[in-house]
Amino acid sequence: MKKKHSFVSGDKYNRWFTRPVGDTEKLVIVDGQIWDHIISSLPSDYRLPDPVTMRVLDQALRELEAKVKE
Repeated sequence: MKKKHSFVSGDKYNRWFTRPVGDTEKLVIVDGQIWDHIISSLPSDYRLPDPVTMRVLDQALRELEAKVKE
């Protein structure tokens, strides 16, 4: 028997991402069964990308922007 997929709006999974999605990303459709399986295997406080990585990237971006302005 072929498995039935359930497609849902990607914003259902916003809580798993460090930054909220914008209006364009809300149009993303994902397979709910696959994402539910992924989410059920992660710790409840898991975020993509993790907040430490985001802070490092944000700092690097600020430094790059400052150098470009020089």
